[in-house]
Amino acid sequence: PSVESIAALDPDLVVATTDLPEAAVAQLETVAPVLLVRSADATDPIGRMRANVDLVAQATGTQDAAATLLADFDAKLAEGAAAISAAGLEGRPMAFSDAYVDGGQLS
Repeated sequence: PSVESIAALDPDLVVATTDLPEAAVAQLETVAPVLLVRSADATDPIGRMRANVDLVAQATGTQDAAATLLADFDAKLAEGAAAISAAGLEGRPMAFSDAYVDGGQLS
């Protein structure tokens, strides 16, 4: 989105990723404080997600909600692991794809 459309929302905080160009961050800082979170980390995607959730929760005072969110996430992981085990697929190689359709294109 454009800086103008973000400014129109009158945000108290803007959350952006560290791969955003410095010039864009500087523009956003004229609108509201900017919290930069690290984008994806292929070496530890779950750890990166958890760190980002914790960082945003600290900045917004929503630590209790973040703890609930992460506990629910852990429960879903355990549920998935149990389903894999029940299907006799524990320890087998698997692939995961996180694709979505945007503007008629798969990315």
